[in-house]
Amino acid sequence: MSYSPRPALQSPVTLQGHDARADAGAFQRHVLDLADRRGLACSIAGDGLTLQVFGGSLRLAARDGLRIDIEAEDDSGLFRLQQFVLGLAQMQGQVLAPVWSRAWPGRQPPNLILAQVAAVEALSPGFRRLHLTGADFARFGASALHARLLLPPRGRAPVWPVLGEAGRTEWPEGADALHRPVYTFRTIDPGAGRAAIDIVLHEGGRVTDWSAAAAPGDAVGLMGPSGRAVPAVDWVALFGDATALPALARLLARLPATTRGHAFVHLHDRRDRQPLSAPEGVQIHWTGGADRALIEALQALPVPAASRHVWFSAEKTLAEMARAHLHGSLGLSRQETNVTAYWSRTSD
Repeated sequence: MSYSPRPALQSPVTLQGHDARADAGAFQRHVLDLADRRGLACSIAGDGLTLQVFGGSLRLAARDGLRIDIEAEDDSGLFRLQQFVLGLAQMQGQVLAPVWSRAWPGRQPPNLILAQVAAVEALSPGFRRLHLTGADFARFGASALHARLLLPPRGRAPVWPVLGEAGRTEWPEGADALHRPVYTFRTIDPGAGRAAIDIVLHEGGRVTDWSAAAAPGDAVGLMGPSGRAVPAVDWVALFGDATALPALARLLARLPATTRGHAFVHLHDRRDRQPLSAPEGVQIHWTGGADRALIEALQALPVPAASRHVWFSAEKTLAEMARAHLHGSLGLSRQETNVTAYWSRTSD
């Protein structure tokens, strides 16, 4: 398997790691399988493979164990790829303990920024908007899509994560444990140091309860960013439920003006509809009723043969059905789709 590599980074920063005890072959096979499933750019040469991901480059070589070479635009990118490698190994059942060329023991993670609540705004029956301020938003950039929101326990001074000797993030535990959900920036203005996050309200939700009591000046942390834009193609189709509405809105607004296609948003309450900015050639459809309406809309939509991309984000079961239809029934490639489960009925 081989995909065309991305252009080389301009003046990249680098990080090297080596674990003499790692099973490099098994780990490489795991990464190849992941790249195939997610449509990630990956090439194989000599004793190693190179993965292009998160705007950087990751090379994994079988050399006296596992040799790791990372290139990124900045320290935040290096750290993100380092954590990606360690997380992949943990998913496979390996515990990597590389010796790194650089270490940040005791330092806060490079992709962590600190912010404060500026205001909490009631948008509609199902949405609440969290307005944040912080000088560090410039480190995320205007194109940042998702971030992990770090919420300290109410009534306690926040304790933020730090890095350990092996590069792993050490999280506060016990009474200082942070709630760490992933959310989408509805808006972000790094120059002004402002961002907004829309929260989907549901009974018993931890972020729903936290935001109801949030007050100006409350401290929050954010780690990221993550997420990728829709590629430049002639035709797109975007599908999302309420949890995906903020991301769908951001992606629509960033499409080239000549893009054609459709966007389907499924909401249970018509009052939760929001103004959406989209190219003139992209039709917006609001659906309601049973959640299957999104899948039915996907199955009924004619998809062109080329220069196309389908984005689908909703509950896990629906995402699995969408993936099966797109890849199995329609034969779209992984590069032509982005299907994500934003939540699961079986999880808390």
